Amino acid sequence: MITDEQIRQAVARELKVPPALLLRDTALHTLPGFDSVQLLMLMVALEEIGIKIPTTEAANLRTFGDILVFERK
Repeated sequence: MITDEQIRQAVARELKVPPALLLRDTALHTLPGFDSVQLLMLMVALEEIGIKIPTTEAANLRTFGDILVFERK
């Protein structure tokens, strides 16, 4: 099972933000430079650590917590 911290580190690395900035309620669109291209790149990075998010679900990812919840489904 992938831990929240592993997900946090992967997301922080891909989005080039400090991991401490990624709280459950952190809205992705508020992160510096976050846009639709970054969302696609984030989905690829998550897939590399074993979290596959269908493109049909990508629009539902609003917060970092949404990623954590999706991984637990």
